[in-house]
Amino acid sequence: MYVSILSRIGIGLQITPFYYIALLCKFQVYISNVSISLVIWFVIGSCWDRYLATSRNSGIRRMSSIRGTRRTILIITFCISLAYAEIFYCFEGNMIMAAAPCSPKNALCSIIDSTLLFFIQFLTPSLLVFYFGINIYLNIRQLEHQRQIVSSFTSQTTQTKKKRRTDRILLRIVIIQVVSLLMCSLPVFAFRLYITLTLAITKSSVRLSIENLIFNATLMTYYFEKVCSFYIYAITSRHFRRTLWRLIARIRPVNNIAPEN
Repeated sequence: MYVSILSRIGIGLQITPFYYIALLCKFQVYISNVSISLVIWFVIGSCWDRYLATSRNSGIRRMSSIRGTRRTILIITFCISLAYAEIFYCFEGNMIMAAAPCSPKNALCSIIDSTLLFFIQFLTPSLLVFYFGINIYLNIRQLEHQRQIVSSFTSQTTQTKKKRRTDRILLRIVIIQVVSLLMCSLPVFAFRLYITLTLAITKSSVRLSIENLIFNATLMTYYFEKVCSFYIYAITSRHFRRTLWRLIARIRPVNNIAPEN
């Protein structure tokens, strides 16, 4: 993601090797797509781990472990790195008639790249985050119902209010994550579909400039969603804010004032 942003800053400063040198173009697109996809799928992996940890089945809960997490990270990294290997064949620099100089070299490559982006970064992540989020929510409700201890009416009322508040926060986080992913990703894929459908059309320089502007604007919107998970948790979860403040307090150096002799 930062590679793509730096390359666009370089364009504003008339430094454009990532767009016009084929090898740099391929590496820039590959690193950008792989890193963004890893961010998305690591979030899905964390949702999967939370789903395992909150299951009522003890056998499923045992699947949530450090070893399993490392294995999941390795599998995700390998699969995504392999899936985007097509970039080294499909992308070329100095594509004058494209929306961006570093683009797929023909219609077939554009279709392959758009299809991969649609399934790896848009449709599948949205469905999986929603599925795991709802199941985590249901698992937590069932576990809390099982652990509920008969007590006085006052303590029951307080416990019920806390449980409902926690349920609302968890459900709110899931909904905001899915909606933000859909809203920020849809413009990019709509524009990629438009580019794929209009590859055979001869375009004027003005139209190409407008398309390049729209392309960069949709990418900035797309990148924004990838960094907003932190702010979603900070805004909606009091437990996350407390944990964050404890982490900051632990990192912050403590100045001890020694008494003078």
